[in-house]
This record gives sequence, structure tokens and C-alpha cells, in this order.
Amino acid sequence: MRKVHTVAVAAYLLGAVYVTQNLWAPNQVTASNERDYAFFQFVLSHAARNFDSLFFNANLNAPQGVNMMANTSMLGLSIPLAPLTLLAGPEASFIAALVIALAGTATAWYYFFLRHVTTNTWLALIAGAFCGFSPAMISQANAHPNIAAQFMVPLIVSQVLRGNENPKKRGVILGLMIVYQLFINEEILLYTAIGCAALAATVLLSRRIDIRPYLATLGIAAGLSLAVMAYPLWFQFFGPQHYTGPFWWAQGYGIDLAAFPAYATRSLGGNPAVTDPVGSSPTEQNAFYGWPLCLLALALGGVFWRILTVRVAFVAGVFLAALSLGPSIKINGIDSGVPGPWALVANLPLFDSIIVTRIGMMVAPAIAVILVISAERLANRSLLTAAVAGATAAVALVPIAPTPLPTVDHARVPAFFTDGTWREQLSEDGTIVPVPPDVWANDHLHWLVATGLQARIADGYFIGPSSESNPVANFGPSHRATGHLFRHVAATGEQPAVTEETRRAFDADLIYWRADLLVLSRTHNRHQLITLIDELTGGLPYTDVGGVIVWNVHDLRQAAFQRSSTGVSRS
Repeated sequence: MRKVHTVAVAAYLLGAVYVTQNLWAPNQVTASNERDYAFFQFVLSHAARNFDSLFFNANLNAPQGVNMMANTSMLGLSIPLAPLTLLAGPEASFIAALVIALAGTATAWYYFFLRHVTTNTWLALIAGAFCGFSPAMISQANAHPNIAAQFMVPLIVSQVLRGNENPKKRGVILGLMIVYQLFINEEILLYTAIGCAALAATVLLSRRIDIRPYLATLGIAAGLSLAVMAYPLWFQFFGPQHYTGPFWWAQGYGIDLAAFPAYATRSLGGNPAVTDPVGSSPTEQNAFYGWPLCLLALALGGVFWRILTVRVAFVAGVFLAALSLGPSIKINGIDSGVPGPWALVANLPLFDSIIVTRIGMMVAPAIAVILVISAERLANRSLLTAAVAGATAAVALVPIAPTPLPTVDHARVPAFFTDGTWREQLSEDGTIVPVPPDVWANDHLHWLVATGLQARIADGYFIGPSSESNPVANFGPSHRATGHLFRHVAATGEQPAVTEETRRAFDADLIYWRADLLVLSRTHNRHQLITLIDELTGGLPYTDVGGVIVWNVHDLRQAAFQRSSTGVSRS
């Protein structure tokens, strides 16, 4: 038995290395989503270098900062990986996080299936591989290690199922597991709770059981987890730079019904040239089980319906799949106008901020349960039946096997940041303002990470309040007039007239940003931006150093502050 366990874990580790192999080469980033890749390098660096302020970061979006509890800081992974981050850099930690996420999730499901579903270790091994390396998991691994790290899900479900065994002990263990999952990703915990609710409802409708021990377990777990998480959750929802829903982008992410029988981009049956099949981005392909597997799961669920475990898995799987369709059902990119079940809760607090397509990830374990129990029953009938069942399963499963994540070279970080030149010009309270500041730019996060999170940058990719007076969630910093002007010139090449009003806005923004340096790197219409800044600064000289163009505006900012304090305007 131990040999099979060892084989299972080794196979999962090798599978994770195979999937991430392209990232092991130097200077590689995930091709499908470099922005989130850069963000999680920042997250890993934050946990390693800001241990005294884990819930808040003042280096990104300076001087306002970022609420890390509200920005998927995955402290449950980033803190344990901190020594590796300090020793080998966040690139190595990102790869390690993905390997842990994929192999760890597969191993945890392997344990779950042996504990609750089957005694056949080889079937459990295959089921673990399916759950840990499903198309949705590979899709999320492109850029979201916090979503792919689902190894706590089967362990939490296992504790819920065993809630009648010593409720106090199980409650404490479950509570601690919930806390740890909260520090990895809250979203996945919510989806797990929804799945457990569907499971419990099906069991209660199928047979009479004494639910009091289970309720006691859940009560203890809830009380413990809330007590431990009271301050972190307060900080997330009420601390500095907190935000509220709804997320304007979340509701548009429901799974297209046609995605379930289709194949994902990064699977053997998929087409790598089709990066956006059925309207799903490469990092949100959360269904894509292929038509053979969909038909097989539905057929076996019907054939073995009388088996309680199959019935529970079937109902839970269909329920979760239906929720993942979102508030309105789409088929091949066309909105049918038919409301999905999610429409009932889509506008409720918290639910209005959920990226509902990710619920589709939870369908994989339900399918695995149906396949494993069906395989056991069919294998016991005859050798021929077992052979036919194995061949059918292979036809359904092989096409969804993963292929390695695609990567690309990312632009080298300018030497201005890597060799420490920035330190010579940045004051103690000053910030670096990229030209143009752009939430969707990848470079600025790479700059900050390259400084070891020692610099302060008045920009960034994160979620925060729309403005100081509007707490509704938005990507990036509050919009400033000068930032908007810089982005407009970079995008269009137009050379706007600089008026006294423009100069006053520029002064106000220098003060707001606490700007010391304006830094221009690779962007469109560089000449036009240089001309604009020359006019705004009154001909302030710039330096071309370390691969960037730098204006030191510290004295301009100080002068602007003095004018604003005394009510004197620019002459």
C-alpha cells in the first residue's frame, strides 16, 4: 500500500513539473496572463519582505497603498514560501506555488477517494490526477496559483463527512482548516461551502440521519474560524483601502453552456491556436470536460442512480454546473435570455462580487466520484465488461489530459531598477510615477519587484476603491487628471495644448503622488510625451539613465506644495 502511495505522490509531482516545465527556463512568464503572473510575484515578494505588515502594502499604489487582505495575497502559500523567495527570487517561488497547487490538490483528492469512496488505490490515483490536473486547474495555473491551490478542499469535505465522529475534535480541526483556506483563497472556500450544502441536501432528502453531531461540528468550526479571522476579515472589509461590491466585471464570466462538451486550449484534445474557445479566456476555462466525458458521466449517473454516493455526486455536479452558467445562460456566445439559477442570488452582497464561472471547477470531483464507483461496479461483473469500461474511460479522459503551460520571454527590467540607480534620486517619502501610469501595464509591477519592494510606485495592478469618496471596487489607483493626459498622449500621439488649468492639475497630482521621479520607459509616442512633460515642468532637464528617461520633480513638487499652502498660483 505504501508503495502505491509513493507512486501516486511521485506521479503527481512529475505531472506538475511537466505542466510547468516551460516556466523553468530563464526569463519566462506565462503567455496567457503575464499581468497576474507579475502580480503574484509582487504578492510573494510582499510576504517575504513585509512580514511586519502582511495585511497592507505601502509600496504599490503609493502613497495610498494596497489592502493585501482584499487582494488575494494567498498568505497561506506566500508565507511558507518566503525563505525560497528571499533565496531564489519570486520567479522560483511562483513555480513552486504552482507545483504545490497541482500536485498537492491531486494528492489530497487521492486521500479523499481512499478514505470515503473506494478501496482501490489505482482508481483513487486516477481520480486524484483527474481532480488535480483537470482542464480548469490547468487553466487557472496559467496565472492564479491561489485558485489552483485546492488541496484543502477535499480535506475540508472529509472533515464535514466525518462530523459525527467526535464532533468537538472534528470541529476544531475543521475550523483550523477553514482558517488556512481563508488565507489561501476565500473564493474557493465559498464554492466548497456551496458544494457541501448541495451534498448535505441530497443526503437528507435520500435518507434519515441524525444531523445533530454534524451541526455541532459545524458550529464549533464556525466559531473557531470566526474568532481567529475576526481581525483579518475586519481589515479586509473595513481597513485602509478597502472596497465594496459589486464587481462590474464579475457577472460577465458565466460559463457558456457549449463549453462543457468542448476541449480546453491546453489539453490534448484542444487546439492551442484557439486561445478563446466559446468565449472563455485562457485563464478561465473552468469547464471544458469534452463531450465523451460529459455523456459518460451523465449516463453512468443514471445507470447507478440508486447508489447514494453516485446520486449525491450527480446532484451536486449538476447543481454546481447550473450555478456556474451565471445569471443568464449563453450558448455558443449567444445570450439565450433564459435566466440561470445564479440570477436568484447574483445581486446579494458578496454574491455580487463572485466570478461565478469558477464554480464550474467544482464539477470535476463530482464526475470523478461517479466514474470511480461505476468502474468498481462494472469491473466486478466480468473481464469483458471491465475491459470495455476501461477503454471507454480512456476515450473520455485522454483528450482532456494537460499539455505544458505556454510561456514567452518578458521584457528585461531596466537597469535603473535592477542596479539600484533609483536609490540615488528617490527621497525618503517620495514616489516613482511611471509615464504613463497604467493599471494594465505589466512593466511597473516588474520594476517594483526588481527593487526588492524598496521603491514606491504611484501605480499598480490591484483592486481598490474607485476613489477616496467612492468605495466601489475598481482595478488600479484613483484616476488623476495628469495620468489620464499621459495615457491619452501615449495612446493617440496627439499633442494637447498645455493651459494654466493643465499646469495646476499637474501640480496637484505631483503633491497627491508625492512624486520625486517621472520615469518613461518603453511606450508608444515617447517623443510626444517628452515634449508634453517639458512643457508641464517648464523645461526641466531629464536624464537618460539605465534604460529609462527620468525627470527629478522633487523640487517642483515641493514648490507646488508651497504655492498651494500660500494660495499663490504659478507665474
